Amino acid sequence: MKEERLVHRLEAFSDIVMGFVLAEMALTLVIPKSIPTPAGLLENISSFAVTFGLVAVLWYFHNRLFAIYFVPNALMVVLNFIMLGGLVVMGYVFSVAVRFIGTPGSSWLMGMWFECFGVVYGMLGIMYGIGVLLRARDLDPREFASGAFRAVAAVLASLLFAIVGYEFARVRHVSQLHGLMGMVAAFAALSLCARLLLRRWVASRSANA
Repeated sequence: MKEERLVHRLEAFSDIVMGFVLAEMALTLVIPKSIPTPAGLLENISSFAVTFGLVAVLWYFHNRLFAIYFVPNALMVVLNFIMLGGLVVMGYVFSVAVRFIGTPGSSWLMGMWFECFGVVYGMLGIMYGIGVLLRARDLDPREFASGAFRAVAAVLASLLFAIVGYEFARVRHVSQLHGLMGMVAAFAALSLCARLLLRRWVASRSANA
């Protein structure tokens, strides 16, 4: 009973933090004092849309984690708080970045934005991996495969964010919009490949059973 209460409180607290981050990002989309350029407006909207999408995906994965795989031990609780802390920092960096996006020398802010998402998705992947291992006996084959897929996908996404963030911080002349589009394309391709591999693995397990 105490463990269930802890899990529910952690999940509710996590939802509040994610909602707060989204609200904070929405408040940064203030009406400009002068007519913006199409490129500048598109970069601001694209940055918000991509960030919103990534937080939405995070919320869904986090919801499935707590529904099936989360184990309320000290390590998992700490990892969850680290993930939420990284998400809050990401929201702050986003608020700063949108004010200076497109100005010379601002690429490192976008790089830090990506690195924060790397930490967030990395913690999520580690929690999935630990949960799958600790609950392996209680999971049916599809739940086990789905959890393993999400663990691998989240860790690979974390590495992708880290690489893109490093490139943004290192290469000053890269367009923020092009970087966002490239990252989204790579993330989508990565998820699609992982999903296809998961389906083949589940099909082979079912055939051998």
